[in-house]
Amino acid sequence: DDRDPSFTFSLPFFEGEYGLLTPSLSFWTQLIVLLVFQTVICIGLALIILHLIVKKRGSVASYLVGYGVIIPAVLSFPYAIIKYLDIQNVMVRFVLYMPTLISFRCLEAMHCSQDKAPIAESSTSNYIL
Repeated sequence: DDRDPSFTFSLPFFEGEYGLLTPSLSFWTQLIVLLVFQTVICIGLALIILHLIVKKRGSVASYLVGYGVIIPAVLSFPYAIIKYLDIQNVMVRFVLYMPTLISFRCLEAMHCSQDKAPIAESSTSNYIL
């Protein structure tokens, strides 16, 4: 970290000096951009899941799209984005929530029975949310 402390102090019974750092603007910018980027990708994948899996539930094509394309793609996404953007901060890596969300959404779309389909599948906007 190359920031200079804005305030330094020492504590009794502890050696050394301690300092408080101001928040890093680049960290919060990266975090917000990554969250918005993932949200846009999740919306796109939700549309794909709705049209290729939910509306064709139970067919071989829906399982091939789910298990063969969507789940492998979203599970490899964090590794590719971490390498491409050279993300080193642990908290920024932690907010890569997309694989969990999309994997469960895809599994639910493939294996939910038609008579127990949730109300969320009644319209495109409900399903995206």
